[in-house]
Amino acid sequence: MADDLVKVIAAKGAVRRAETPRPVVVAVAEGANSPRYANAARVINSYQKWNPETWNAADLSLAESDLEVAVERRGQAFPPERQPGTVLSGATSW
Repeated sequence: MADDLVKVIAAKGAVRRAETPRPVVVAVAEGANSPRYANAARVINSYQKWNPETWNAADLSLAESDLEVAVERRGQAFPPERQPGTVLSGATSW
């Protein structure tokens, strides 16, 4: 079954998984990858109803040393500075 293609078919919220032997042609409907934007009223209501839970280091049983930054800065690498160009004067050829 390693050579079989596994496809997931989603329609109206239902998902179906199927396997088919190769070669196979896969088609995607137009607009299948377009985003669906939320209704503005629902977004505003979600912010009004949402109350995020906050924790401090003691709530998570962490020491101050556990909260240090884990990224180490090694330096910066920039390309060599470009030499200035030469300004030409006179009539243009166009």
